[in-house]
Amino acid sequence: MAPTCPALRSSVMHTEKNPQPPRWAVWVARAISVVIVVPLTLTWEWLKAVGRLLVARPVAAVGRFLWRWLLAPTGRFLLRFVLRPVWSVVVWLHQFVLRPTGRGLGRFFSALYRGLVLPVGRFLRMVLLVPLVWSLRTFVAIPLRWLWLTALAPAARWLGMALLALARLFGAALMWAYLHVAQPLWRLLAAMGRYVYRVVLTPLGHMIVAPVRWVRDSVIAPMRLAGRRLRLQVGRAFGRGPS
Repeated sequence: MAPTCPALRSSVMHTEKNPQPPRWAVWVARAISVVIVVPLTLTWEWLKAVGRLLVARPVAAVGRFLWRWLLAPTGRFLLRFVLRPVWSVVVWLHQFVLRPTGRGLGRFFSALYRGLVLPVGRFLRMVLLVPLVWSLRTFVAIPLRWLWLTALAPAARWLGMALLALARLFGAALMWAYLHVAQPLWRLLAAMGRYVYRVVLTPLGHMIVAPVRWVRDSVIAPMRLAGRRLRLQVGRAFGRGPS
């Protein structure tokens, strides 16, 4: 038996590890690719070529035409005859009008502030504001403070203490009057009322109620009963039932 070579041995081991599909499956896959994939690929390539021929190239040609004969000349014209002159005018105005005017106005207002506003403000401060503040402090604030500390605050304290004392005295007087006058008077009136009710009103009520009750029971009730019986007899006599 001949010895096996290493290459054949490795191929055999690789075939055992990765088994190959059957031959009929390979032929089916090739047939599907030929029938479906290849026509689709050819159709897509044809569509791309037609698109480049019918869309991309005309659009690019129109774009180049517009850029060359319309957009680029218009842009150069605007840049040369509109934007550059306007920018030159703006630069000239900034250099020769706005900047000198701003510097002149700044120097003018600075000189005006230093030469007029500041001295006038200092003069008014020294002549009007400082004397006014000193006068208000000397003739208004200090006298009012002295008056408050010397007279008004003590008077307010004394008045408050007096009002508090009067309130306490009035409260004590009310309490004394309630305890020593109103309460005993109320008790006396209550006792007198109970006495009058028991001794006078109750007997008087009995004296009045008893005759009234006797008249009601002895006179009025029998008369009502007799009248009812009389009506029954008359009704029966005339053939009418009791009503």
